[in-house]
Order: sequence, then C-alpha cells, then structure tokens
Amino acid sequence: MIGACWKWAESTDRVTTNPWGKVKLRVENETPDPFDEIEIAKIIAAFECDRHYSHYTPYVRFLLPTGCRVGEAIGLRWKNLSENCDRVDIVERLDRSGEWRDTKNHKVRALALTPKLQAMLLKHRPEDWQPFGLVFPSPKGTAIHGQNFGRRAWAIMLEKAGVRYRRPYNVRHTALSHAIARGVSPARVAEMAGDRIATVLKNYVGNVEGLPKSLDY
Repeated sequence: MIGACWKWAESTDRVTTNPWGKVKLRVENETPDPFDEIEIAKIIAAFECDRHYSHYTPYVRFLLPTGCRVGEAIGLRWKNLSENCDRVDIVERLDRSGEWRDTKNHKVRALALTPKLQAMLLKHRPEDWQPFGLVFPSPKGTAIHGQNFGRRAWAIMLEKAGVRYRRPYNVRHTALSHAIARGVSPARVAEMAGDRIATVLKNYVGNVEGLPKSLDY
C-alpha cells in the first residue's frame, strides 16, 4: 500500500523516486479456523429468519457442507446438478470480473450430496429452471457479487447470530475440517476439495478435535 502511494506521488511529480518499488509482498497463510456445530446452526438460522437476507439461505446451506470455493458456488448452474440433485459436478467458476473459467486448479470433480442437501436443492429449483440458469442468483437475478455479499449479508448475519466473524471463504475450511473429523481419509477430502492432500492439510484443516462426527444440515 505504501508502494502504491509512492507510485502515485511519483506520477504527479511530488517525489522523484519510489523507495518502496522493490519491496515484495509476503502474506502468511491464514490459519484454518472452522466454524463449529453450534456456530453453523446459528448462521443458518440467522439467514433463514432475516427478512432482508433469507434469499441467500440456500447458497449458504450449500457452501457449508460441500467445501466449494466461493466462485464455484456463485457460478453453479443447473446443468451441473443431476436431475434429482443428488450429485453436483464442479467444472467451472465465475471470477470477479464476471468471466466463466474452469476451476482454480483445472480439476473437474463430482460431489455426492446428502439427502438433506438434495431435498433443499429440489425445493429451491424453480419449475421453469433452465440448464444454464444460475442455481444461486442474487435477489435481482444476476450473479451474486462475492465481495458485496461478504461485506454486507455475511458480516451482518454473523453479527446477528452472535458468531465471531470469519470471512465467507472460511466455510471451505469448515467443510474440510469436519470431513477429517468424521473420519474421511485425507485423500478423499483432497478429492472433495479439488486440491492436493498436502495443500488441504496445511491450509484448510484446523481445530478438528471435538468437531461433530457428521455434517448434515
């Protein structure tokens, strides 16, 4: 940030050199901090009962147990789900610029969905659904804007629920941590995440001791 300020000052002749130009940004990996069972229930209840943000409940209920990346869930289309919604194929994502791209690691993966999640999706699916229609559109029918959702709906609902704030991407940590806690092998969890085993264990799984042995909400 300092380097960017100096670059602007240099472009307007306020300074002659930028001493910060060669400083490299170093960001440590975020420590996994999954939501526990009680927090999950509170978050879902807050969305379900809120007159402004209940529209996002299916989106949140899908994210929490699947471990999908935010862009994958935002970009999910009905054609990616089986006819009876018991399986989802993760083949693409919608990036921040609104462009359709393949998954982050260029891996296609399939997830079996729990009966509860299957029932939720069948109820959520409109009668006139179209294969290329978004599964989780915004209230205006367009794609959910991930950053706006995080700053507004997500932050407000966590505060309402009395849950310590963690960014929406933390639901990925949550799903993978719960899977490990209930005895799913690291190889299977990595397959679920679409990532390498070492990456999953290092960057996503944390605080698994004492977490519930099942994840069905």
